[in-house]
Amino acid sequence: MRKEVVKRVNERCRRLHAWARRLGAAAGDQVDPSSSPPPSAWGVESGRATDRRLWEVVAATPAPSARVIEAVSGLRLAGPGPLLERAGNDAVEVWVDRELAAMHALHRACRVLRRAEWGTRLHAAVAWHVEHTGTENATHRPWAVHVFLLCGSSDAEFFASGQLHAVAVEHADGPPDPCTAWILQDAARELDLAADAADAGMP
Repeated sequence: MRKEVVKRVNERCRRLHAWARRLGAAAGDQVDPSSSPPPSAWGVESGRATDRRLWEVVAATPAPSARVIEAVSGLRLAGPGPLLERAGNDAVEVWVDRELAAMHALHRACRVLRRAEWGTRLHAAVAWHVEHTGTENATHRPWAVHVFLLCGSSDAEFFASGQLHAVAVEHADGPPDPCTAWILQDAARELDLAADAADAGMP
């Protein structure tokens, strides 16, 4: 039994590290060690949108408390479905971009603050998007690509592959813009951290 567990964990770690290398390669030679998205992540229309406010809180130093994150207006931490409500005047692509940016930020908070219930909430959001968000609605900014990969399902991995394909199409296989490169690098870091944690926790 233990050998089977070790085998499964090793295989998962290998897959996560392989995806991390793939995302890092897609980011090109741009290196941005910053812990928060670059200013170009937010358009003038973003205003004080929930995803932007969540990132401001999550990337703060020192790390915020769970209570501060729970107080972010518009963030749905309870129930199934997406994390953000879609306003009636939101174009679906704009809403999807903000939704996935919020998922990306919440995953960071989940890891730092060790809130397992937020991980469960993210799994529910991933399941919803796999079922309801078509590849034609995915933007070229691959927010939360690692969140989909960490779910481990073939459908979620297919969604993540579609996100990476959208990046390649948008940039014609050239280097991505700084914001996209940062997203890819941060997602790669999160995958490596998850793989290392799984390896360290093996029985």
